[in-house]
Amino acid sequence: MRNRALGRCIAAAIVAVMLLGLCTALAAAQGSRELVVYVTFHENEAKRLFSLFEKETGIKVKYLALATGQAVARVEAEAASPQADIFLGAGAENHEAMKMKGLLAKYVSPEAAKIPAAFKDKDGYWTGIYLGPVAIIVNKDRFDAECKPKNVPMPQTWKDLLRPEFKDEVVMPDPQLSSTGYTFLASYLQKYGEAEGWAFFEQLDKNVNHYTKKGLAPAQLVATGEFLVGINFLHDQLLMQKAGFNVEIVVPKGAGWEIGSVSIIKGGPNPENAKKFVDFVVGQKAQQLHTDLTMRIPTRPDVELPPGVKPLSEMDIFEGFDVIKAAADKANLLSIWSKKFAR
Repeated sequence: MRNRALGRCIAAAIVAVMLLGLCTALAAAQGSRELVVYVTFHENEAKRLFSLFEKETGIKVKYLALATGQAVARVEAEAASPQADIFLGAGAENHEAMKMKGLLAKYVSPEAAKIPAAFKDKDGYWTGIYLGPVAIIVNKDRFDAECKPKNVPMPQTWKDLLRPEFKDEVVMPDPQLSSTGYTFLASYLQKYGEAEGWAFFEQLDKNVNHYTKKGLAPAQLVATGEFLVGINFLHDQLLMQKAGFNVEIVVPKGAGWEIGSVSIIKGGPNPENAKKFVDFVVGQKAQQLHTDLTMRIPTRPDVELPPGVKPLSEMDIFEGFDVIKAAADKANLLSIWSKKFAR
């Protein structure tokens, strides 16, 4: 009797071990069909990309939409045990800064061969998927009513925003939180030097009503007439114009610009799926969808531009903007910014 009981216990233990192994295998299989993404651009745009990726691969995307500063801080905080696989969006200087800290995994997608060398990391740690210059947006209705009678000209340069008529009527993203804001700050300081650059921002601060947490916000606030003038990326402003708002858009001579990028987080839970996503988002089909949705300039030359969107080569931008220098300078520049403009 004892032998039979012992046999039954052993058999039960074997079955339990087998079931545990089966459950573990199923959990692993389930995990292999997932991807976790930290995304910094607009959630509705990201959802469309993720939906197409899921349809084409069967891999379920879990995502968290964050401001750039928040996303970077999260990746850094989770370095010992990464919770996400992909960092999607934000300027390349943010990806470069994470690369310098050892937070990214190297991966050269076959699709990256279609991307010009200027728009991707030479070591394969990040790949540019879209481009966008910093621009000025003006509410045309308010400008015609409030500025034209005083013979105030439409702003064409960054220094035009220092006019006393624009006091408390300018909004721009906070460089500490927004990739848009930091691109504007870093590119201006690179082009004009720190002495002239910081003097400009000190004067501009007198006209800035507040600094927004997200890059899109200035275009929205100006489009609805809450403020007269905004600074952010051209594509956000074009979306407001496309939606029917009466706005004037100017890309000033020597404007800074971003390389919106994608990278793989080192040690993420689904590394093979992360590679599949990079292949997808760098590919022609995904870039065409993203460009059509966002009015951004694609990095691939084989993507058709929507009406109203011009290639970067047709704009008089600051071609010398160095994203690697911007990444190396980021901590120092933001420290100075915080001391000068904390509100």
